[in-house]
Parts: sequence; C-alpha cells; structure tokens
Amino acid sequence: MTTAQDKWLPITVSSKTLGHLSRGIYRGPASAVRELVSNAFDAGALTVEIQTGFPSFDVFSVRDDGAGMTATEFSEYLQGGVGDSSKREAELHPIGEFGRPIIGRIGIGLLAFVQLGEWFTVESHHRASRTAFRAQIKIRDILRRSVDADRTAERRAPAEPDAAQGYKVGEHLIERIPYSADMAGTLISTDVVREVITSDFGQTSAGRAPEPLPRRYSRFLARTLKCRAVGQLGAYWKFAWDLATLAPLPYPEDGPVEEVRGFAEVAQRLVKFRFRVVVDGLSLKRPVVLPNPEAASPDRRDLVILPFVLDETVSGDRLRVVGYFFAQATKLNPLDLAGLLVRLKHVAVGYRDRSLMNYDVAEGPRMNWVSGEVCVLEGLEDALNIDRESFNQSDPHFRKLQEGVRAFLHGQFFPKVLRKLARRRKRQQEQRDRKAAKTFRLRTREAVGVGYAFTHAEMPSDEWVRVDTRRKIVTVNDQADWPRLAAQRRNAQQAAVVFELARAHAELGGTLRERFFRLLTSLAAED
Repeated sequence: MTTAQDKWLPITVSSKTLGHLSRGIYRGPASAVRELVSNAFDAGALTVEIQTGFPSFDVFSVRDDGAGMTATEFSEYLQGGVGDSSKREAELHPIGEFGRPIIGRIGIGLLAFVQLGEWFTVESHHRASRTAFRAQIKIRDILRRSVDADRTAERRAPAEPDAAQGYKVGEHLIERIPYSADMAGTLISTDVVREVITSDFGQTSAGRAPEPLPRRYSRFLARTLKCRAVGQLGAYWKFAWDLATLAPLPYPEDGPVEEVRGFAEVAQRLVKFRFRVVVDGLSLKRPVVLPNPEAASPDRRDLVILPFVLDETVSGDRLRVVGYFFAQATKLNPLDLAGLLVRLKHVAVGYRDRSLMNYDVAEGPRMNWVSGEVCVLEGLEDALNIDRESFNQSDPHFRKLQEGVRAFLHGQFFPKVLRKLARRRKRQQEQRDRKAAKTFRLRTREAVGVGYAFTHAEMPSDEWVRVDTRRKIVTVNDQADWPRLAAQRRNAQQAAVVFELARAHAELGGTLRERFFRLLTSLAAED
C-alpha cells in the first residue's frame, strides 16, 4: 500500500545541466551571433559591425550603436537576470521610430558569445545616462570535462540554489570607464577564440585558405549563387551567408521573388527598420534571389510562385502568417536555398527545412526544387524552444501552421508544379521532334541527292509511306498501325521512309536490300 507524502517537494535542475547550458546552446557561430544581432535590433541599433580577425581568425568582436547598458543594469542581468528578460514588459509594442517588433524574450542572448570565445569582454556606453563600463566575463564549466567532473561531488552534496541569485555559472569583473559618444552602444569581443572556429574558418572544403569577403554585396551574392552549396567556399563564407539568412535584414533589390500577395509588405517593412549588419566590411542582405537566372525560361512559364496566408485563432490566440512558396523545374543553386524557412518577428528560427515541416507525401526530386519562407507576424512564440533553432512540435500554434503548410502544398502548390512540369515536358518533346525532323530531312537529302518535303496525311491502310519522286514529297500515313509511344513511332516511320526512298531511287545501285542498308547506314552514321 502506498501513502502520499505530507508536503510538496521541490524539483531541481542539476548544476551539470546549467553548466552545459553555459557552454552554448546554438547550432553554430551564425546562430550564436544572431542572438547578439537580435539584442542590438531590440536596443534600437542601426548598425552591427562584426570583425572575425580574417585571415587568422584569432579575435572576434560584435559592436552595435544601440542604446547601450549601464553598469548597474549589466550587473543585475548577470546576477539573476540571465534567462529572465524584462524586454517582454513591452509586449508586442514597437521600439522607437522604426516600428520594430521586440525579438528577445528569454534573456540568454549574452551567453551566445560563449560559443565563440571562452573569455570575453563587454564594453558599453549608455547613451541616455552618458555612463560607460567595461566588464570581463568568465563562464564556469565551459569545458565538458569540467561539468562531468562535478557529477560525483554533486551527488554527494547536492547544491541548493539561492532563491535570489540562482546557480553560479561564471564570474564577471566590472570597471567604470569614461563615456564616449562616438562609442555609444555595446561591444563584445574576445581574443581567445575557440580553436574549432579558428580551424574551420581558416580553410575551405578543399583545404585551401578562404578568400576575403568582397566589399560589394552583389559580388558576394553572385559568387554564392553559382555554388552547389555555399559550404564549398568554406565555413567563413558560410558564416556570412547564414547570418544574412537568419538576421532581420532587407532583401536585395531583385529578391526574394517577384511580388506575391502579402509578402511584398513584409519586404518593405524590413527596409523601414533601417538595420544593417556588416561582416568584415561586407554589408549583408538576405541572400534570397529566385529563380536562378540560368534555370528559368525567358517567359518564366516554368516557375511556380504562390502566396501562403494563414490567419486563425488557435487556443484563444491569433496566429497570423504570410509567406510564399517557389519552385523551378530544375535544381536550385545553391542547395542552401532549398526548403522552408520559418521566420518569427523577422528572425529565422533555425535553417531551411528540406522536409517542408515533415510534409508526408512523396514528391521525389521535386522537393529539392522548392524554396519557401513564412513570416509569423502574430503567435507561435510559445512554441519556440530555448535555442531559438526549433519549435515544440506539440504546441497548438505549431500544429496549425504545420497543417496549413501541408494542406497548401498538397492541395495547391504541388498540383500546379506537376501541371507546369507536364507542359514543360511536352514543349521539350515537341522541340526534340522538330529538331529530329529537320536533321532527318537534311540527312536524306545528302544520302539520295534529292531534297524531299515531308508531310502527314490519311491514306489507304495498306500504304504506310508514299514517295512522289516527281513532286519531291514524302507522305507518311497517319492511319497506319504505328507504335503508340512517340519515340518508337518516330523511329518506325523514319525506317519506313528510308525503305521507300531506297526503293524509289534505283540509281543508288545494287539490290533493294543493299540500297536500303546503304541509305540507313549513311543516316545512322551521323548520330
């Protein structure tokens, strides 16, 4: 028989878990820097400048010209404010004159820098109070072995968290410095860059040193759009591409696609935010330009571009989404553009999803022809996981978005893709047939020394091909029992034409059989 205890007992989280959290929770450098960029966006910055220390990559810094922080605010943040953001007090209200939505919610963005450097410095010049500080940050339990080594001691004497302070995951030292209006904003930097980043950024997939980023974005875009995958240019270029994809930046002038209902307004709003991110002198924009120029027909008839709109109330809260889906009847370059990207408050959540939110209908290679973006204007925030890379897939808003995407793809998008593909194949076959017919006419003229016109007509069923040597016309009987498949029918008709031409031109010499094979061989020799 079991009995209930007489009081509720606490549920605690081990320091090992928090230690791993302090090591970094983001997929890669671009995801980590995205969090710092988002913080700058929320702070009203116009520009974020990132320096990677190219070509040695032994330093890394992120500077913004936003509002900055006071030393008191920063100290309070580190002593209990990490993971307890106050920015949501302004829930859904714009910041300043640019109408920007508030991106941050959880308040762990500063820890993102841990993935770049084990020790780092924060310097902030607070514009409103005209004060400044510099802080050195050292995160405890950065290395896995340090975290794992604490397990035995933790089991012997489990730590009790301080109600006010929480668990200690690091240390900081703050000094006040003179304020400079030219330095207004925040600078986060390290000269102890993680070895894996220095190594990865320092070479391409072919083992060569990476090229510097160009100063003009058009050159960066032209180079990356010609690659099968941006990673071929190395982790350094991939970092710039990924950050441009993730951050709340405007599109290039000719991107992302031709205007689609609802999404043009989103693209215009990004411009009004007046927000720039610069990596080693390269001012980024979202690297989305569709279609690939060499893949599209001049009249764009092979393309499918459809808007996606979802506006429903789910569990009492509004879910409002606008976006587009694009497909071209051939592969996308680079493959980094393939898949669906979900943006929340104009910031990408993770990277492109090739499964299209686990779309459950087999579409074969067509899945790699599809690129799409959906921008969530309201809702879905409660589904966002702490890493801002993924969603809780049990959340009602996520489920509704997933259902909407699946229904749209199955009911509208892929049926239109299939119809376009069928028409494209028909046009291509007709072009091949015209080319083959022209070639056949030229080769028969060379073989028999006479140019014939070719036509099709209804004739008696026992007459398959008629050769009029006086009028120089060859007529093919459409009512004859030709094979049904187009390629087989064309081959059979050409063989019959060759036979009748051989019979009509006795001057070729030899028996009919010899003339036929001689003519057939001369035609086939050109293939």
